[in-house]
Amino acid sequence: MKNIFFLKDSGIYIPINICKLKWVVAKGNDCILMLDNNESYTIRTSLASILKSLSKSSIPFAQSHRNFIINCDKIMVYDPSGFVTIEGENIPVSRHYKKSLENTLKFLID
Repeated sequence: MKNIFFLKDSGIYIPINICKLKWVVAKGNDCILMLDNNESYTIRTSLASILKSLSKSSIPFAQSHRNFIINCDKIMVYDPSGFVTIEGENIPVSRHYKKSLENTLKFLID
């Protein structure tokens, strides 16, 4: 159950396998969770709260931008000039989070 969490949707709880989570993007007061097969869920919570929950899983997640959390296992391309590519989508990497992301990626490689 460590890599499963539940989202409330229309009054019921849906199990989400964290392995299928590609990225999370903050939009105003909501966060959009993008999963494999272009499935998405919108929840009202903060990015910091989601990152805290995801840090308990065995899957490596990192914040790449003030509005994005990415699943490092899903990265197909890392461009140090400012983005990562996950399933054909470019996700921004800001200067503020670049070093932390690179440290996470090096940990995965080492």
